Amino acid sequence: MREKHRLSSGQLLLLELVIAVGFFSMSVAVTMSIFGNAYAMSSEAEAKKHAVYKADDISEIIRSESEETEIDRSLKDYGFVNNNGIYEMRYSEDKYRVTVSPFVAGRLYEAEVDFYDESDEAENADTEPFYTVTIDHALKKGGESDG
Repeated sequence: MREKHRLSSGQLLLLELVIAVGFFSMSVAVTMSIFGNAYAMSSEAEAKKHAVYKADDISEIIRSESEETEIDRSLKDYGFVNNNGIYEMRYSEDKYRVTVSPFVAGRLYEAEVDFYDESDEAENADTEPFYTVTIDHALKKGGESDG
């Protein structure tokens, strides 16, 4: 006949501890994953918040001027660099980049403002902007193309 083998109380305690440690380890892994995702979401929300504030500043700059040359001067005073007709500025320790692409048709000054995450751009040069806004403004005089 076969003998029944029973676990001693020490072996049961050890088995219980192994199960508890395994469960605790899995709980920690899930919790860390949640915190990691929360941090990424928080960073993205912070970037979008700053982008909205910058877009508001840029909108105020454009809408406060009455001529294209004044807008150009004001954008440069704000920190933009004119790169072949597209204004560009980096902010937050060069982590983000904002571009302003103006288009003038008669008295209508239209500017597309795009915000890019430079850390993403380093990995992929064809990255899409994470925030875009279009600003329309009527100039008092026609644009430079009108003469």
